[in-house]
Amino acid sequence: MRVLSLILLLLGAKASALPPDPFLLQYAQTRQLNNGRPMAARITPDARTVFFLRSSPTPSVMTLFSFDVATGQTCEWLTPASLLLGAEETLTAQEKARRERTHTTT
Repeated sequence: MRVLSLILLLLGAKASALPPDPFLLQYAQTRQLNNGRPMAARITPDARTVFFLRSSPTPSVMTLFSFDVATGQTCEWLTPASLLLGAEETLTAQEKARRERTHTTT
C-alpha cells in the first residue's frame, strides 16, 4: 500500500483519493484475522475437558469456553459482561499502562 501511495504521489495523484482497502481494514480490526481462534488452551488433569479463550470476530473481547472431548461439544462459560454485571470496567493507571505495553485489548 505504501509503494502504491508513493507511485501515485510521484505521478501527481493524491493517495488520499484512493478508497480504503476493505481487506486491510478487516485485517487490522481482527488482529491479523486471529480473532475467533481459540487461545491459551488448558487441559484438565483428567483430560476430559479443554478450557480456552476465544473472541468474536470484530470486538476483541475474550470469552472463556470449554470443550468436552468425549462429546465434542463447546460451551461458553464466562463472558466479560457476566463478570461486570452491567457495570463499566474500571482500570487503575498501572493496569492501563500494562495493557498498553502488552497491546492487550478488552
